[in-house]
Amino acid sequence: MRVNPQRPELRRPDGQPVRVLVVDDEPTLAELVTLAVRYEG
Repeated sequence: MRVNPQRPELRRPDGQPVRVLVVDDEPTLAELVTLAVRYEG
């Protein structure tokens, strides 16, 4: 996984990485969100 070096990694107050769950029934939109989240790290 590539992390954008210009943006800090998102962490919860306890130090754990932030996790995101996106549920959508539109495959194109789900793929777009997946690509954007991966790009941002």
